[in-house]
Amino acid sequence: MNGKTLALISVTTLLAWLPPATATPSVLDNGYCQNGFAGMVKFEFQGPGTAWSTGSNWVGGLAPTNANSANGYVCIPSGKSVVMAPGESARVQAIDVDAGASLELAVAAKLYANGDKTVLTSYLRSGSLVRWSGTLGGTGAILASGALKWERDPSSASALQSRPCAATRSCTMNLAPGAEGALTVTDSGVLDVAETARQRGVNLSDQYQLQVRGQLTIHGSAYVAQDYGSAIELSPQSANPALVGELAFDGDGSVYDGWTSATLARGKLVNGGSISKPSGTGASVIAVDYQKTATGGANVDVGQLSLPDTTPTKTDVLAAATIATGKCAGEGCRPEVNTSDPVAVSVQAPGVDPDGADVTITETTETGPAGSFASPVWVQVAGELTTTSTSAAVLTLRFDKTLLSGKGITAANKIAIWRKEDTAGATFVKIGPCSNGAIPVGQTSCVDRRAAWTKIFSNTDSTVANRGDAQVTVRTTTFSRWVARNDALT
Repeated sequence: MNGKTLALISVTTLLAWLPPATATPSVLDNGYCQNGFAGMVKFEFQGPGTAWSTGSNWVGGLAPTNANSANGYVCIPSGKSVVMAPGESARVQAIDVDAGASLELAVAAKLYANGDKTVLTSYLRSGSLVRWSGTLGGTGAILASGALKWERDPSSASALQSRPCAATRSCTMNLAPGAEGALTVTDSGVLDVAETARQRGVNLSDQYQLQVRGQLTIHGSAYVAQDYGSAIELSPQSANPALVGELAFDGDGSVYDGWTSATLARGKLVNGGSISKPSGTGASVIAVDYQKTATGGANVDVGQLSLPDTTPTKTDVLAAATIATGKCAGEGCRPEVNTSDPVAVSVQAPGVDPDGADVTITETTETGPAGSFASPVWVQVAGELTTTSTSAAVLTLRFDKTLLSGKGITAANKIAIWRKEDTAGATFVKIGPCSNGAIPVGQTSCVDRRAAWTKIFSNTDSTVANRGDAQVTVRTTTFSRWVARNDALT
């Protein structure tokens, strides 16, 4: 058999892969590797190796490349494992990874699915595994019903990205609304953001849209950096809207701002599902544009969860766990106050509380008594809150140094807290001091004036952003509205 005969067989085979001319473009799923249409070239992996770039591993002897952006349809059947090596890339119309198949994108490898979302969808099917420490994305739609592992190698960024942008991660032109890439973690899908050695986070970039109807878990100290224009949406499940998509912090990871842009809105997280913190000992922080729908909620089993104060969120807080508001300061997301968000609030449930309680923190815009540092903070608690005088709930208020200006505050003992009950005609009443950390007999609240709990951070504090800020701690068995004022006021 001569070379011309081989070439003829190869071309004939390629033509045989094309779906029949009668195939109609559709977003409906016709089954594994059955969603292409006329004009597309199917690339189906066959092995026996695992290398993406080896032509003989693909039926027909050709591997998909960047040249297939307008026509490539990649199929990976059950039982096959494919690895895109470091630095390799391919741009295709769609990908289809069947149950029992796996796809891995090594560091700096890039795979983009750019099919028109109105007629074509990529599928990562239930029972499949897709792992990447490179870049996955494209301007097309991806439905992920299997397991996804999103990792970061210390040597290169890892991203969900709409287009192959420059090193700055800022493409020259913004995408029109609806033209961004979109990945949906379906009801059965699980996306794990993994902690690896020297993990510094992964990026949701170039306006990429991530919808979660299943499970998104951020492990350890890993975090997601959301570039401006990007979005994460937690949504009710498709099959049973009573169940919702969840963002879980399995450790002390966070979600915070990534690459900024003067022409795009801040990255947003829309909570129409659940945000939870089932493990960890420190704080996990949401530090992006946070929005909540009617179906959104949160729960904290251990440690601290900090949510922006823009949208109050009822949160189930278990014994000794903490819900808070606060900004994020740098990698690691340390909650702090600053001029743009000068008040931070945290509520720690009592350690003796067996069932926890639903807590909602609202930084109101109401007018407080004359001399108040800021508007009243309203803490609502639904459900039974089990407390004792020595194991009370802990309310911590943080104030930026600018709020203290002109208030006559020269030391921490000059700061006092006033409380107003949620009853008609109630007025603000000053709260007395604790007795060595315990609530005095006959009282429901007290200010813990021990140096570690109520203080003004010194100008030599190791955290520069803290210097001159004030912290006040209240121990309480009840909740309502709270303000801070100079102790000399009445």
